[in-house]
Amino acid sequence: MKTCQKCHANKQEPSFPKRGFTCKQCHNEYNRIKRADGYRGKTKTPGSIEHFIASHWQSIKERTVNSGSKIRGHEAYRREGIRLEMSKSEFELWVGENWDKILEMSSAGVRPTIDRKESDKNYAIDNLQILSYSENSAKDKWRPVTSINPITGEKITYSTTNQAVANGFDRRCIQSAISRGTMHRGLNWKRDETEKAIKEFAA
Repeated sequence: MKTCQKCHANKQEPSFPKRGFTCKQCHNEYNRIKRADGYRGKTKTPGSIEHFIASHWQSIKERTVNSGSKIRGHEAYRREGIRLEMSKSEFELWVGENWDKILEMSSAGVRPTIDRKESDKNYAIDNLQILSYSENSAKDKWRPVTSINPITGEKITYSTTNQAVANGFDRRCIQSAISRGTMHRGLNWKRDETEKAIKEFAA
C-alpha cells in the first residue's frame, strides 16, 4: 500500500506509476486541469526558448495566489501569499535577455532554474535570477525548517534542513511536505523564509 501525496488515500501499488507518489487518478486529473488552464509547453520543442518560457511561466503561475491558475501544486507558496507581479511579456523579455546564460549552463550539462533573489518577496522581474538546480537547492539546505505536530501543536525549529536530517528525518520528504502541504512522519513542515535566514546563507 502507498499513500497518494495529492489525495492522501491509501491505494494498492498498481494505482501508482512506477516512479512517483501521486496516484494515476490524481495525476490524470492534474494533467486535465493543466490543459484546461492553457498550458501548452509540451507542444514546444524541448530546449527551445519557447519551451523554457512556457514551462517556467506555468510553474510560476502555480506558485502564486493571484495568477488565476486552477492548479494547486505548490501549496507552500500559496500559504505564504507569494504573488505574481509581472506580465508574461515582461517575463519573455527577461528570459530573452538571459538566454545566452541559460544556453551556456545547459550546454555544460547544468540544469538552469529561475530563482527569486529574496525568497520572502514576490515573483517580479527585479527579484529574478538564473541559478543552477544545485545552487537553488543549496539555498534551502541552509534555511531553518520547523516541524509542527498537528495534534499537540508542538513546534520544533531546526537551524538548517541538514540539522533535521541529522535528527533522522529525510531531506526529500521534508522538501515534499513543504512544497505540497503534506506530512512527513506525522508532522507538518514549514520553511523559514525570513530575510535573516537568507542573509546568513549569502554570508
